Order: sequence, then C-alpha cells, then structure tokens
Amino acid sequence: MSNAFLIDSISFAQKSESLQGKIAVSSLQRVQGDLASSEGEIEFRVQGRMDGRQRPNLTLSVSGQLILACQRCLADMAHLLNLKSELVLVASETQLPNLGDEDEDVDVVVASYKVNLLELLEDEIILALPLAPKHDYECINPENADGQSAPVHSPFSSG
Repeated sequence: MSNAFLIDSISFAQKSESLQGKIAVSSLQRVQGDLASSEGEIEFRVQGRMDGRQRPNLTLSVSGQLILACQRCLADMAHLLNLKSELVLVASETQLPNLGDEDEDVDVVVASYKVNLLELLEDEIILALPLAPKHDYECINPENADGQSAPVHSPFSSG
C-alpha cells in the first residue's frame, strides 16, 4: 500500500487539501472479478473542506472507463464512470445518523487518521457497478458476419 494514498481525513478536510491523479485499473483488486479487462486508468480527485456547519467533508470524483462483460452476449462493453460523492466525516459511530434521518446526497462516515484513499475510491467504484451489465441495445449475434443483430425468436410469440 502506497503512503501517497494514506491521509488523515480530518486534517485533510480542515486544511482544504486536495489530491488528484490517475490509478491503473489493474490496481483495483476488489473490482477485478467484475471486469473483462484490467487495462486502462481511472482519474480521481479528492477535495477536503469544511461545510457550512463546520463539519469536515471529503468530495470524491472518479472518472474513466471500465471494460465489463455483457451478461446477454458475453462480449466486452465499456462502462463509463463519472462519479461524485460527498462524505461527511464524524468522530465516532455514535454520531452516525439513524437510517431514517440520512440525507441521500451525502454519506456520513467515521473519520480516521489513516484513510486509504485507494480503498475509498474503489468502494465508490464498486457501488457504481451495475449488478448485471448489459449493452444499451440489442446485442449483436457473434455468428452474424455482417454485424447486424439477429432476430430473436421468442418461444412465447404466436408466429
């Protein structure tokens, strides 16, 4: 684990620090089982700040492309990432909001003096992955040489 990705989350937010860069998709170990290819890079930015209520915050931005396998045709498909998450940091678990009191736009997490940003970014990517990735269009039958989609015969159709 690289020390470049370890931060003191409270200090990072209080000092309004920011960190940005690129990480190799191959370094996202917990995502590898969901990928068809581990090539490429993901861009990220982490910005610390204090909000209007003087609570420490981290804003995470992640963008890039992952290659997933379509669950219909098993062909590779691009999945674009353009994520932005707001994390409010609290000192202890007792300060976490009750389930009914949570704001859907903001996640509240317990602050730590050693936060691994790579793991935090990977968590956000995992949450953004589709459960069953599928092309947005009717998948192309690989047996069709001309690249046209093959008509699909339904056993429930009348014809």
